[in-house]
Amino acid sequence: MKYGKTAENSARAKQTERITEALSRFVDSLAQKKSYQIQLLIYYWQEIVGPSIAGHVRPVRMDFRTLFLAADAPVWANELRYMERELIDKINAFVCEELVSEIRFCPPREKISDWRREKEELPPEIIQPKKEEYEKTSSFVSEIENDALRTAASRALAQNFARRRSLREEGWHTCACCDRLVPAKDTYCAFCGQKKKEEKEKDVRRLLLREPWLHGYEVSRILDCPPEFVLRERVSLLRMFLSRVRQGDETSEDAKRLVMLFASVRPEDLTEQFMKKSLQRLRFDLLSEHGTKEGNKKAVRKSGE
Repeated sequence: MKYGKTAENSARAKQTERITEALSRFVDSLAQKKSYQIQLLIYYWQEIVGPSIAGHVRPVRMDFRTLFLAADAPVWANELRYMERELIDKINAFVCEELVSEIRFCPPREKISDWRREKEELPPEIIQPKKEEYEKTSSFVSEIENDALRTAASRALAQNFARRRSLREEGWHTCACCDRLVPAKDTYCAFCGQKKKEEKEKDVRRLLLREPWLHGYEVSRILDCPPEFVLRERVSLLRMFLSRVRQGDETSEDAKRLVMLFASVRPEDLTEQFMKKSLQRLRFDLLSEHGTKEGNKKAVRKSGE
């Protein structure tokens, strides 16, 4: 007897996907993924940093990507400030994601020993899946041969469906770019929001390279983006062109772009005298020995007025 794909099998293949793909999508779509990672960080704190540090320093909270720690003595806080990069790398490696980008210290509110007992508190309430949510998992796990693994995968997926149902009932909705759920006040999930931000910054950069004479408010209005996006990209481009233009160069294309970016003037207004004065002022403002980052931003703001 010959075996081949029937119409029914083909239709079924289109509706199903491999368990690795389904589980990967399941993990990525967890609305509480970050909370889960933070719980891992807290629970396995001693395994991550070692018993000597964990005995004197503990995590307190996460604010965006900043981890706040509390130490039982100032000497430990001072010591760990020199180990910040190492701690961040250990934490991110443990949770397999860039969860933490900065570490700060805050005064301890309770003893370390008290917190050790509190970390074993009960997990959040589990939402029981409905019958139809269990049935919905069958198309995802049908290819798993091992009964125990198939049952576990079905239970995990059903729990995810139940969690998403609960969040929708609380007013959450689907991200405008993917199927992750986000609070009612948000349009994008954290991942898509960061991606949109990066795309907008690239758009700002491209526009400033094409029309470097535009004022900040003009770019902000054209691309519908916050003024700080424009300021940040303008400063970045100024530094890039400044590194290309040698002392005394007042006629190259890079020198002209540099002045147009700095002074927001059109090509037809770039007289020889204006180029010379602008380059002198630019080098003084951006390369001053006592200049600061805020001073550079102030100089760029003045140039756009």
